Amino acid sequence: MIILLPPSEGKNFPDPSTKSSAKGQLSRSELLAALPFNQELQSSREQVLDELTSLPLSEETFETVGVTIRKQNEVAATLEMFSYPPQAAREVYSGVLYQAADWNQWKSNAVAENCFVGSALWGLVRPSDLIHAYRCPMGTKLPQLGALKSFWKQPISKVLNRLAQDHLIVDLRSGTYQSVWPATQKQAEQAKCVFVPVKVVTLVKGVEKVVSHNAKHARGELAGFLVKNNLSCKTPEELLQAAQAMALDGGYSVREARLEDKSERVFELILRTE
Repeated sequence: MIILLPPSEGKNFPDPSTKSSAKGQLSRSELLAALPFNQELQSSREQVLDELTSLPLSEETFETVGVTIRKQNEVAATLEMFSYPPQAAREVYSGVLYQAADWNQWKSNAVAENCFVGSALWGLVRPSDLIHAYRCPMGTKLPQLGALKSFWKQPISKVLNRLAQDHLIVDLRSGTYQSVWPATQKQAEQAKCVFVPVKVVTLVKGVEKVVSHNAKHARGELAGFLVKNNLSCKTPEELLQAAQAMALDGGYSVREARLEDKSERVFELILRTE
């Protein structure tokens, strides 16, 4: 089983007082060399890093990475990231999904090591990989490289097509990140895998609706439940059983789980919250 996660907008940026500190510092080449899938992704990582970190600290750059001037310090830290010590990815991403997953408390096990965060800067990273916090979503269009979701499609697909073979893919990604390697029948046949995208609905006055915050939270709960219990599911039915066990636990927002067939190799796990 492989779990695919989106990055979060919420990130823990470094304390400015740690800038240029020798403690825990890694050079750019050392950090890149330690990241997974180095052979396939290093060139793409370097190209994005080269262009992103060469941008000026300006309103145009804020617009490019999709933030306002209120995030000026975070953009500045992005442009000067190698002046700061790196952190494990589980300490960088801090949004709703990751808080619900309690992922900064994850212990290393087989399930955790098969969780990968899709990133417009780093490509794919595991929870334990050392990275820098950044402002650069997959919807970014850089002046030279262009749209990053198009730029990353070929290198990330090459990695995941190889990695996914004969695996169940639990897809917790959001739309822009899904588009890089879509959970379709055609893609599943090419990679020889089975996709299970996870949809979350909330019961609002008797009607099932998608509520963004609740969806992120429930997906995070599912990821955390699978990792903490070291549940490596081999089939969509096993994943459904795990989600139903989580719902019965009573300590989660998920109240019900069901599975729908979309095609021979694509299923949808639907989690209902209240």
